Amino acid sequence: MNLDTFWQQHRRFLTGIMVGHILFFIGKIIIKKTVLADYQRAATQVKSLNTKLRGSSYSNAQVQELEEHLAELENRGDELAAVTLAPLRSSFSPSLGQSPGQHYIQWTGQLRDDLIAFALRNNVDVEDTLGIPAQQPTQVDQMERVMRGLDVIDRVVRMAVLAGASQVEDIEIRMRSTRSRGRAIAEQALDLVPISMTVIFKRNPVLPFTLMVLEEGDELGPLGLSRLEVEELHARKKQRRVILEFSVGGMPKGEAE
Repeated sequence: MNLDTFWQQHRRFLTGIMVGHILFFIGKIIIKKTVLADYQRAATQVKSLNTKLRGSSYSNAQVQELEEHLAELENRGDELAAVTLAPLRSSFSPSLGQSPGQHYIQWTGQLRDDLIAFALRNNVDVEDTLGIPAQQPTQVDQMERVMRGLDVIDRVVRMAVLAGASQVEDIEIRMRSTRSRGRAIAEQALDLVPISMTVIFKRNPVLPFTLMVLEEGDELGPLGLSRLEVEELHARKKQRRVILEFSVGGMPKGEAE
């Protein structure tokens, strides 16, 4: 069989093979050019970004100025915290080498015994829970919240006893965070713990106690007072109730790092 006869018999098949090869090579060329262009474009962008990263966006003088301004803001924050946030006394924090859980158990028990005994010696009935949660917190930050609350509760109860109160009740440390969902981290960095209690007076006047609280008369620093309400004298019980609310918390640590 000669080539002409072979061509005539298999022309359609051979034409299909030739067209397929041509299309294959054309597609290969197009893909190669497209991929190469994308690669080159990406390589150029990476090179440009690396150049920007190696170069400083700020001069040394500008960096120093920003660092000085940051230090001023931090100092100002510490100053404001000192006059608004209740300090946490050292005894309410674990000692060096002591676990937070061990300190929590020992200190809450000791504080409850000491404070209630002090109140009873002065004929003042204090709610024996002191607002301590029924279940021990498992998180270290939760334990610290309780300790910050107890620090303020201890101070206010002692003021109430010295001022001649007859009873301290409805003591509560609300463990739910006051941070609002959906807010930026910078806006919710300060986590405040609400504390509330009611102090009852039957025979003695209320004014000395309210002045002690308002003026932070124990000289231990701010109390974080957010509400003070003196109710009308109860005609039948002959008593007056003072409703108190506090917001306690500490400055965030390491937020700027």
